[in-house]
Amino acid sequence: MLEKIVRRIEEELQCHHVVENLVDRCSFPDLTSLLLDVYRKKTKKITPKALLQQYMHNGFVQPAKANVCTSLQFDLLACSLLPHDFEMIELSPLAPLGSNSVIATVDQNNAISTIRNIEVCSDPTNVLALEAAARKQRLKDAKGLRNVKLACSHRVVRGQKFKGDSCFPHFRIFALATAGRDEGSCTFETDSLYEHISYFVEVLTRSQSLGIKVLDLAVHVTAIDESRLPVLQEKVVERLAVAYPSLRIQFDQNRTSGRGYYCTVCYHIFAKDEAGEELCLVDGGCTDWTQQLLSNQKERFLISGLGSERLLVCTPHSS
Repeated sequence: MLEKIVRRIEEELQCHHVVENLVDRCSFPDLTSLLLDVYRKKTKKITPKALLQQYMHNGFVQPAKANVCTSLQFDLLACSLLPHDFEMIELSPLAPLGSNSVIATVDQNNAISTIRNIEVCSDPTNVLALEAAARKQRLKDAKGLRNVKLACSHRVVRGQKFKGDSCFPHFRIFALATAGRDEGSCTFETDSLYEHISYFVEVLTRSQSLGIKVLDLAVHVTAIDESRLPVLQEKVVERLAVAYPSLRIQFDQNRTSGRGYYCTVCYHIFAKDEAGEELCLVDGGCTDWTQQLLSNQKERFLISGLGSERLLVCTPHSS
């Protein structure tokens, strides 16, 4: 679709290979200057009436659907339950250009790229990977190697079209990230996975104090590397079953989403909405992002994200 549009523009302008020339022969600073001038001149032609129409009909700029006070209360609750060695940080709304597409299998068109060689944050876990890698590099230089554990609550914007009442063009995610090193016997993966899952189970269970009815929690674990099934059964699934007897937890080896994005292991946490349909609230798993960023195959990285806006808007609430 994009290619057809580009070719049409080239024909209308009678100028061929525009994109190729801009990509290959124009530096980022020069491209920024060119586009800044184009947009400056374009905005001079926008009328106040057109501006209002754009605001009223553009889903990217509409206010969030979640109740602000409840959202703040949820973040406070989630922060209060964080393990002591996690650091809560506030991310910038902007990220380096390519934060998703360079280290993950995500199309750049799913992010909102800007003309200043940055993009609007579309996934906080990718930025947490950058922050964790930067911290680990500094720790390595200072010979103070240790795990880096970060958390954030962040509003993200995604460029792809979403369908359904539980999907929004911009929404808040409460995310965790643990960066460490290979400890052998899948120790990093199982310990970190148990910590992430048990944390979010606690958060979702305790959120009922805010009037949020989280119904029939279920955890689905997928061993992408199936040789890890026995150790995941013993050190994650069985531990969770003992800690949370009412929690439904199972392996889901038929899961297709996330393969290629996650490595080794991934998981979902589901709850049911008022109609009894399962709603995915938490998605997480191991990635190779810090391996790529630090050029070290011994690096390990686990991410998790809870769609707090989906939780607040789509789950039942008590009056």
